[in-house]
Parts: sequence; structure tokens; C-alpha cells
Amino acid sequence: AEAASGRALFQSDSEIDHLFRVFRMAGTPTVASWPEIVSMKNFSPKFPVYSGFKLPQVARASCGSRTDWDALMAQASPDRDEILKNLMQVASVLGPEGMFALDKLIAAAPSQRAGAD
Repeated sequence: AEAASGRALFQSDSEIDHLFRVFRMAGTPTVASWPEIVSMKNFSPKFPVYSGFKLPQVARASCGSRTDWDALMAQASPDRDEILKNLMQVASVLGPEGMFALDKLIAAAPSQRAGAD
């Protein structure tokens, strides 16, 4: 993603800023998506809750799907416009297959991440 866009996917200036940027893009982990998250010592139920962008939808929007673009814009509140813009740039280079791979690489729950196989 960084090679495709020429910039870091999560540009941050502190650990907590980095974590919240990940949440803004990929979604805040929940007990439903990652049951073990609540047992991690640094996780807080007070973290802001974001629904993640669906990277296949971003790929379709970058290919011209107006329906997907409109849905993404509705989801991108003011604090996520820059993230969506960066994702669209990445999607225009990676295409649908690359965005599918990226989606599997950045999944929060280890059991949902792509392996080296």
C-alpha cells in the first residue's frame, strides 16, 4: 500500500494516534470480531468505535462504481476523509485483487489475517 501511494498507510505521530488511525480505516475491534481483544491489557472499551472501510468496496469505487462511492462518502465522517482519499489512491494502483490481499493482511484478529502459506 505504501509503495502504491508513495506515503505511509497510517501516518501518525504517536502510538495512540497510530492505533486510532488503524481503527478509523479497518474498524475498531469488537468482542464479536475478535473475542480475545477484551483480555489484552492495553485495550480499552472506551476507545472510539469505528466501522471499517470495506476494501473491496473501495476498489469498486476507484473503478467508477458510483453506488460504492456514495456509500463510502456517507461512511467517511470528517475525521476519515483523508484516510478514504489515501485508500482510493492505493486502490487505483493495486486494483481489486491487490485490495483483497491488503484486506487480508491488515485484519485485526490474527485468525482472520492472511498467512504465509
